Amino acid sequence: MIQASGVAPEAELRAILPGRGPATIVRAGISGVTAETGFPGDTMYRCFLVCVVLLALTSGCSGVLEPATLVTGSSRCAQCQRPITNTRVAAQLLVPGEPAAFFDDIECLGEYLQRHTVLPRNAIAYVVDHGTGEWTLAATAVYSRNFAVDTPTGSHLLAHASRASRDADPAAQGGAEVSATSLFPLGAPDGTR
Repeated sequence: MIQASGVAPEAELRAILPGRGPATIVRAGISGVTAETGFPGDTMYRCFLVCVVLLALTSGCSGVLEPATLVTGSSRCAQCQRPITNTRVAAQLLVPGEPAAFFDDIECLGEYLQRHTVLPRNAIAYVVDHGTGEWTLAATAVYSRNFAVDTPTGSHLLAHASRASRDADPAAQGGAEVSATSLFPLGAPDGTR
């Protein structure tokens, strides 16, 4: 059933659609055609949908890329191309939209960053905390060199998330602290620039 009220150009047509509840109001005029369903929950439903979409777009998106999973033996160093066999001295570089670049030694990450001085925005480097085996930001890690510890390239470099982690790692005992700026003269990418 269609009912018309008012006069042109602002004609209003009401159509009662079977099975759809209240009348659908269609307004035709100079500015175009709009439709309203008349359901009291429509505004709330639209707000709910907007919230769901926004949540989906922002969930898990802190802006910082999380470390990728390193598969020992099948991953190769992006710098020297050797298979990565010792995850305790590994590193990785993440660039948005690209696969992770893994490194078999902290020294290889340093050499790679010296050769690739311009990185995309939000690139981030991680190193493995030698004591815990967990990934930590390369930019904030504590580094040491212990010649009693073998590393793939012979750099003898170890990384730790903090001085406390380094002090708790028996392999780091007797090592000398190495500054991050000596390893990464241009700085290690931290995901913020």
